[in-house]
Amino acid sequence: MAVRDIALFHWQNWHQHPIMHKVTSIVGRRYLILITGITLVVSACERGVENPSTTTADSGRAQQSEIELCNLGSEHVFDLTKTTRGVQPVDFKPRRDKDLLNNCEMAVQASPDDPKLRYQLGRVLLKHGDTERGYALIREAADEGHSFAVCTIASAYFDGADGHTVDYEQAHEWAKRGYEMGDPSCAVLLGVAYKHPPKGVDLSLRTALSYLREAAAAGHPFGMVRLGEFLGRFNDTPEHFRTAWLEEARRYTDGKKPINLTALLDPGACISLSEHPDDPNKTTAGVPDHEFDAFRASAICGNLLWIDPTNTGARYGFSRAQFDIAGDNGSNEAWDDMKRAAAEGHQHAKYRVAAIYAFAANDPTAAVKMVKEAIEGGVKPATALLGEFYVDGIGVEKSTEEALRLLERAAEEDVERAHVELARIYNLGLGVEADLARGLGHMRRVIEINPHNTNIAVQIGQLLLMNEVPKPNDIEEAIHLFESSSASGSGEAAFLLYELYLEGRHVEKDQETAEYWLGVAHELRHKEAWEIYNDRRYKARQKEEMRRRQAWAQGYAERARTNTLTYAEQLARKLQDSHYGGCNVLGGQLQASLGTSREDAVLARVQKSISKPSFRMCR
Repeated sequence: MAVRDIALFHWQNWHQHPIMHKVTSIVGRRYLILITGITLVVSACERGVENPSTTTADSGRAQQSEIELCNLGSEHVFDLTKTTRGVQPVDFKPRRDKDLLNNCEMAVQASPDDPKLRYQLGRVLLKHGDTERGYALIREAADEGHSFAVCTIASAYFDGADGHTVDYEQAHEWAKRGYEMGDPSCAVLLGVAYKHPPKGVDLSLRTALSYLREAAAAGHPFGMVRLGEFLGRFNDTPEHFRTAWLEEARRYTDGKKPINLTALLDPGACISLSEHPDDPNKTTAGVPDHEFDAFRASAICGNLLWIDPTNTGARYGFSRAQFDIAGDNGSNEAWDDMKRAAAEGHQHAKYRVAAIYAFAANDPTAAVKMVKEAIEGGVKPATALLGEFYVDGIGVEKSTEEALRLLERAAEEDVERAHVELARIYNLGLGVEADLARGLGHMRRVIEINPHNTNIAVQIGQLLLMNEVPKPNDIEEAIHLFESSSASGSGEAAFLLYELYLEGRHVEKDQETAEYWLGVAHELRHKEAWEIYNDRRYKARQKEEMRRRQAWAQGYAERARTNTLTYAEQLARKLQDSHYGGCNVLGGQLQASLGTSREDAVLARVQKSISKPSFRMCR
């Protein structure tokens, strides 16, 4: 094997290191390969020829290097048997690497029983234009059990690629064969082929979806993308679930990250993404609400649920994600899944169903029944929820005494919901004498338990500033709470800071600081901040348009006096002076656009119109 080939192989491995990558960018690829080759030659000379027996070992190492070089340059990124990261089709350009074809030829000679190497040689030959030999090798690999070779032939029949005649029956036969071998690429082909079903084969849209779900579960990016697109064809599919798959596909096709085709195969992935810390039967630490990746959990747990409809954990994870994405009302599908998870014995699902029955579904009797089951199952926040029912008389008779007993018991175990409800009771005086200090104490305890609860932090800040002349310490604490909450993503906190600095309320009036916080609130998509920004932009555009119109009008008068009008101005005047109504309309449109940003576009449209025979009188 040539020293240059060995040097190239070592360079392709070494340059992945961050330091070597930096060196490559400075001195260039060719010089590093040359230096590597010289180093190898010098090293070989120093070793010398110890004995004839080393020839066989060197030959074996050379053959191994050829195989590795072939794999490095031609393995497909979706090949389940690949040993490297793989090369995506868009990056596969073997003609630029003149030695790749030779390396794969020699690799096949070195390992004639490896169908993957024959497939890779065939893939390289296709790019070199030798389709006859290329597909012959790919068929050999397919016949010997290489699943991705099978999918490649199926794809050729589907698309009519490389001289193949489009043949959907052959395509489906090959794709089915690869699918049965467990290759997700063939599952994608079967999914997208529903429009062209072979005779006697049922390929409805829902059947196609089942194939795409399996491909997506295997982490196949195209399966994820197609699944996301196909889900949009069903009115009963949540839009957020469709976009969740597209988002997941973008993560896998980043280009900077290796595609891991087995990342989604483990059912434990759904559990680790969706279990709640308050679930008494959890098998992991659980994911708190502020760390919950709803889109990813929706994609992974939803897919697992379709593959295994009996998986209660997947059902809970999918419905939790849907409620997080769509808000408290969720979707009908998410609500049905949460109820079913509760019926199957998922304790935290019972707690959530009880809350939905009470505050959204308006079924207090069912709410009380479900929350008591959750308490028996060991869900700590369920005790606080039942306390809320006694405060407001939801499904039970109002009882402040019973409510306080339940809430205090839950608060002793640091249940966040209990402290929130106790703060509400004492701040508003619900069945007890109002006690703002005591209510504020419970709110501060909420922040200690969960520093990410920005709603409570903002409320504390507002309470501290309620007095006409708040204490300096209270002002300082309120500002700190608003700033920390905005850093955690609260647009409301940022907007409150904007108002404080704009009006000079409890702080020194500062227009620059106020504008900064308005910008932060706008970035956090606060509604009022957006309205202010949009109003400012509209007024600025109006002002700029007026300025341009005035400048143009002054210039137009001068050009008309000196007879130096532009072509657009002359054409507008000519059309408006015409005796034909259609010409007048075009002239008026052009006249209205003069001096504005739309002038060029309107002029082009008017010119195109008057070039038509029906407008010949306008010329």
